[in-house]
Amino acid sequence: MFSGPNNGLPAPYVKSTYPESWLYFYLCNDLMNIDPVIRYAQESRDPFFWSDLILSHAEMRMMKLATGFGVSVTGFSVPTSDVGPYRGLFSICAVPGREADWLNNVRANRANIEKIASSLHRQARQEIDPYEGYAVHLSRREVECLRHIAEGKTHTDMAEILDLSEHTVRSYCRSVRLKLNCSTLAQAVAKACATGIL
Repeated sequence: MFSGPNNGLPAPYVKSTYPESWLYFYLCNDLMNIDPVIRYAQESRDPFFWSDLILSHAEMRMMKLATGFGVSVTGFSVPTSDVGPYRGLFSICAVPGREADWLNNVRANRANIEKIASSLHRQARQEIDPYEGYAVHLSRREVECLRHIAEGKTHTDMAEILDLSEHTVRSYCRSVRLKLNCSTLAQAVAKACATGIL
């Protein structure tokens, strides 16, 4: 996952099978800022082969550095995103010397690779944001009910305050519990506080 002002990540979230020495070198030298794969992934939502990228001189040098660590410059990447502020990237690269076989396999399995990328994005998001930005799914009335529950109001109190029937208030509260995947309203309030809804 890319770090950015909209998601609160202080640093990129990285899971990788690249050599540890390359990851250490890459992160310590802030190569993400000149990585052409990262640049393109931030500009586009479409999957791409690295060979399709037009590289600057600095980007060419960065890719050449990677080969010194045993990382192939023949790769395929799938930018990932969702309704929240998180954007990510799933990349695979060839084993040096086996590029032709790799390319045929990627072309034959492209749809599956894109599904894997999407699945891994959801898993990574769950690891960094276990509440998955529930605020986007709650209506204004549901948030109002949560606020009143947090203040200790009963269903009857909320019905009077919101000028709704008690049945409607109960429906909103039940909906909040379901959307937040909680068994009780107390759990829903706690989760809402943890996610910034309240």
